Amino acid sequence: MTRSGIPTLMPWIGLPGTVGGAVVGNAGCFGLETSDILKSAEILDIYT
Repeated sequence: MTRSGIPTLMPWIGLPGTVGGAVVGNAGCFGLETSDILKSAEILDIYT
């Protein structure tokens, strides 16, 4: 968590996986879940 009280992704450093997988599975550890900090997501298709 930052000094301003905003949660960060720091607890996930070093954990295996992808950002997409964390969002889909609502990954969490150390008492913090992805849904606690994710406000929105935009899906990009690299083939279009």
